[in-house]
Amino acid sequence: MTEPNYAELEAKNSHLDKNKPYPLSGMLVIDFTHVLSGPTCTRMLADSGARVIHIERKTGDDTRHMGPYIADGSSEYFRICNAGKESM
Repeated sequence: MTEPNYAELEAKNSHLDKNKPYPLSGMLVIDFTHVLSGPTCTRMLADSGARVIHIERKTGDDTRHMGPYIADGSSEYFRICNAGKESM
């Protein structure tokens, strides 16, 4: 696989308004999901500009205990699924 040509990609997308708000900006999503499909879907909402608050069980989210683990001992799976979200 070849490395992407970032200059070419930037030129191709130069017509896009980089200051335009994300489509879901201003929307609040309360996320009670756990394990795979739910967290993945709410991650997409967060990536689209929504404010997502992930509510965990008292014992913590199940995915916190799923590998692979990164250097600090936290679950890479949990971090990927919940990036861009707030958590309680």
